[in-house]
Amino acid sequence: MPELRRQNEGEEWVIVSPDRSTRPLEFPRVQREASVSSDTCPFCAGNEGMTPPELYRDPSEQTESWRVRVIPNKFPALNVDPRLDPIEFPASHYARLAGSGSHEVIVESPDHGSTFESMSEDQAVRVIAAYVARVRHHLADPRFPYVQLFKNHGGAAGASLRHPHSQIIALPFVPDRIQRMVDAEDAHFARNESCQLCEIIENESRLGLRVVHHAEGFLVWAPFDSRFPYELTVAPCEHLPDFSDIEQKHQLGLARALGEAIRRLVCTLGDVPYNFFLFTSPRRTAPPETSHPGVHWRLSIVPRIGTLAGFEFATGVHINPVSPVAAAKRLRDNDTGKATPNASTGGTHDPLQ
Repeated sequence: MPELRRQNEGEEWVIVSPDRSTRPLEFPRVQREASVSSDTCPFCAGNEGMTPPELYRDPSEQTESWRVRVIPNKFPALNVDPRLDPIEFPASHYARLAGSGSHEVIVESPDHGSTFESMSEDQAVRVIAAYVARVRHHLADPRFPYVQLFKNHGGAAGASLRHPHSQIIALPFVPDRIQRMVDAEDAHFARNESCQLCEIIENESRLGLRVVHHAEGFLVWAPFDSRFPYELTVAPCEHLPDFSDIEQKHQLGLARALGEAIRRLVCTLGDVPYNFFLFTSPRRTAPPETSHPGVHWRLSIVPRIGTLAGFEFATGVHINPVSPVAAAKRLRDNDTGKATPNASTGGTHDPLQ
């Protein structure tokens, strides 16, 4: 059974989940050029009996062919009702908690060979709608103050199956890294009566040098402090703390912006492994607000083309060999045949390139 463990106060919690070691790993066994269909893939249409009972379906009618399914992860990192086996500890500085939580898989398409950037706009919007619905569902549960949405694409990014899917883990605590980000953004909001990310979005839009795409209320840019080559941020230009509150119009804008960002990465770097993940407001238990006013939700996209080495692991300080301005320019130049509305091509000088 999974557990949450921490050795010393001030260190981050670790999930120890031995059952995860039994999950299927397709990527190490199959060449990258493998067939785009699979009779044995549990996520393919017709193989629904291979998965646990679904939690969400689009369309909702069982008589119709599904477009998106959400199912419990068969090999969860956390369980809704875990047990904590008694263990004798030699010292009091070992802390452990039952691995309470929820771990779900969003099957993004019945098509084994689909990818997010190749989906139709209608299909991509359905995927975003499923993200919003499941994040909203878990944040309504008082046991789970934080919900992490993420996608692993490619074996090097942690995906165990090729079929397009993403995941949600509902956590019984707010991770320390997330809490530090929330505290910093709330503190900035309290001091300045303005959102820190809103100011960054305004500045990046004005300069344009790190902007990759800007349309329909969303900005895609290479962050000034990018930790990884070609790292991107996707965020609404409007101040929105809670991802689960976004309206349908924003879901369409997000589907287009996210698809455009990934298309440009693929056009520039090839079928690169990548992760994307959500940062959003944790659920607040204290009235009157249900979200943190200083938080501005966004998605980070990290192509997995570099390798973390000893220095990064030891210090947490990343070495990025590609400047964000150079990365953004190359991604803009690979425009996938589409214009980039409102994105400057670099006419404004930025002394902090």
